[in-house]
Amino acid sequence: LITSLVLEGESCTKTIMTHGYTVDEKGRKMSKSLGNVVAPQDIIDKVGTDGLRLWVASIGYDSDPVVSQNLLTNISEVFRKVRNTQRFLLSNLYDFDINKDALGVEELSAIDRYAMVKLYDFQNKVLASYNSCAFTSVFHDLADYCSSELSSFYLDVIKDRLYVEDANGKLRRSAQTSMWHILDVLTKLTAPIMSFNAEIVSDFYQKDKAESIHLQSFSNLEFVKMVVEYEIGESVPVQAPFLETDNIMEAKMEILKSDSIVRWQDSWEVLRGVRSIILKSIEELRAKAIVGHSLDVSVDLYIDLNLEDYKILQEFFKKLGDPEQIEQFFKELLVVSQLKYNKDSDNLPHLADGVYAKVRHAVGEKCPRCWQWDANSGVD
Repeated sequence: LITSLVLEGESCTKTIMTHGYTVDEKGRKMSKSLGNVVAPQDIIDKVGTDGLRLWVASIGYDSDPVVSQNLLTNISEVFRKVRNTQRFLLSNLYDFDINKDALGVEELSAIDRYAMVKLYDFQNKVLASYNSCAFTSVFHDLADYCSSELSSFYLDVIKDRLYVEDANGKLRRSAQTSMWHILDVLTKLTAPIMSFNAEIVSDFYQKDKAESIHLQSFSNLEFVKMVVEYEIGESVPVQAPFLETDNIMEAKMEILKSDSIVRWQDSWEVLRGVRSIILKSIEELRAKAIVGHSLDVSVDLYIDLNLEDYKILQEFFKKLGDPEQIEQFFKELLVVSQLKYNKDSDNLPHLADGVYAKVRHAVGEKCPRCWQWDANSGVD
């Protein structure tokens, strides 16, 4: 601040926010007399400089900041989760150039298009929190997105595509296209807090990087608008780019409010519910040591589309196309080797209202490369 005033004649900041007194885990103000002082350097030694910044962001400015071992452990876990997510994305983008290898919207897999819309939701939420200085919300949203949306769902579903499909094939390039956008948004959203980490990550995925990530704008995600228009088959009205206004929420793109896209997103929530039901049955087989991995599993599945909760899937399945495409979709969604989508529930166990499935060990031979079981041929 003093340096800026001397050199520029004005403050280096527009606004300064302060917390209350730093307190220990018992709520006591830190002081030398009590011997409970924790120096910032001690925190840096444990969680790094970005970790110290993340700790500050995790605490509401309307209360006294707390320093405790449990809190620092939680900060470290969130920091590691974000970094590990970025590392996974980077490790699968080493041969991908967004300007040369990216696929068009119409060539993306269904789940990759879904991931783009979820990414748009995530970015809008975080930018709105930044705009209102709700840094605690930013901290929690980053943790939840990396854990619940990416690690536990999207990345878990697509990882086999990344590892075993043809390097330049559409299936792998589709996943990489989506992953590049996810990495770009995630890195730029973390830049105000995890500053050093964001700069390092951007050095790897931005080809011919011309300027620091801290001089770049947040992603405008125009790509998502094209995704939505492809899904609903109609043009989408767009307001002024939200980065050109002081009120982010008022200037959001109005791309997720049409009845068509709401139904499409609702379909995915239903599908994720079905996935959870089947995965529970797979876990039961794993607990009995019948299977070791979900790819050891074969599933016969039937969903009663006449029930109110599942009627919404009729339109979704129609877009997927023939039964073979539906089976391939569920095979990837559930990460299993074999799946048959039945026309009725005959002889299938009832797992939940409207969901019938027989989950058992896959048959045939297991490929040592992709780990999938093939009932019709030996190991290729």
